[in-house]
Amino acid sequence: MKNKLHFYLLFIPFLVFSQNPSDLIITEITDPQNSSTAGRYVEIYNSGNHDIDLSTGYALVRWTNANVSPQSSVPLTGMILAGNFYVVCNSATKFTATYGLSPSQDIGAGGPADSNGDDNIALLDPNGVVIDIFGVPGVDGSGTPHEFEDGRAERTCGVIIGSTSWLSGEWNIDNDSGGGDGPQYAPADFDPFAWACPLGVSGCTDPAASNYDPNATIDDGSCIYPDTNFDCDGNCIVDIDC
Repeated sequence: MKNKLHFYLLFIPFLVFSQNPSDLIITEITDPQNSSTAGRYVEIYNSGNHDIDLSTGYALVRWTNANVSPQSSVPLTGMILAGNFYVVCNSATKFTATYGLSPSQDIGAGGPADSNGDDNIALLDPNGVVIDIFGVPGVDGSGTPHEFEDGRAERTCGVIIGSTSWLSGEWNIDNDSGGGDGPQYAPADFDPFAWACPLGVSGCTDPAASNYDPNATIDDGSCIYPDTNFDCDGNCIVDIDC
């Protein structure tokens, strides 16, 4: 029993280390012009090299209009793989009928995935700390740079780390007040589970491997390790008969 307990204690820190909350960012928040039939959604991206179990306490929260106090946070339940997306919607039925895809999670109407474009939304880590936010809590989005009414807010390319305060330069916004490309209609103007940006390079990310790729940002399991007594180029490195 002691040996088993020792193994578990060694393994737990690895799990904590591998799930890095800062790897999660919100990449898209939507309010289609035809949202009554198409539905709305929030898209989250994992920019890291490790899968993250969202059911360990991650959540979304919304500040409605100019309210300084948020609604109750809504827990997330699934796994978001490294380099992949997790899409939370207000209606799985509408989402699937519109995009021909199944959402990652349906959290229903009235919450973080059901904004009409003037609300503020944040992603929380398991400790309830904001790791990424859209908008300014306490400020109604109407007529501001964070209004996405009848449109969408999409993260600009190059952003791979969330922000705990609103940074307008990190977002491209379309709305019916003249912002961006104006009103957006689903499905044509939306791309759930995708991002029009380079999403990283797959390859071996372990420097100890013989095929280590310094440009890789997502480990694809292809790492190859040299045999004992040989270097990464296959040369014998010990003074014995290899």
